[in-house]
Amino acid sequence: MKKLILSIAALVVSLVLLGTGVYAWIAAASNFSEIRFSVSAVNAIVTLERGQDFNYDGNLDRDADGTERFEAVAGAFSNPQTQWGPENVAPGRIYTYRVKVENTGELSAKVTVLIENTADGFSVRAEGGAWSPMTAGTAAVVTADRSVAIGASGEFVFSMRLDADADGAFQGSAARSMRLVVRVDG
Repeated sequence: MKKLILSIAALVVSLVLLGTGVYAWIAAASNFSEIRFSVSAVNAIVTLERGQDFNYDGNLDRDADGTERFEAVAGAFSNPQTQWGPENVAPGRIYTYRVKVENTGELSAKVTVLIENTADGFSVRAEGGAWSPMTAGTAAVVTADRSVAIGASGEFVFSMRLDADADGAFQGSAARSMRLVVRVDG
């Protein structure tokens, strides 16, 4: 009889604990809000334009309304073989380029523009900056981590020149081997 009473008591305690546990689980589950995950993308339209500068002095030619003249470099980023750099490089000449980035994504973008496979004898400067000599085989950073808001556009203007004391070996071929890289991150 004593075993029967202990068994019934154990069963009652087990049922009470089970009921309490189920109630606590249901009560706690109803207090949590739904968790949602979303994935956003950084999308951008990037174009390259070459400045029109008749005498290569770094002062771009202007339209009648005073705006600087640029012409698109077709296929600059869709075809890695596209020639973007100056073709007939001469010492002291300045070549100006503009990279346009239109942020069509869902996140603010950080844009970095750099030139890879640089050559000795060339210098680069970002708009408003000072000339910086390039070192062969390194990357020359034009701009780093500049923000472009969602739905906005950014322009990054830079100039290159072959230093006045450079020899003729650089003319043409060295500029064509350089690669322009535009990195757009979130």
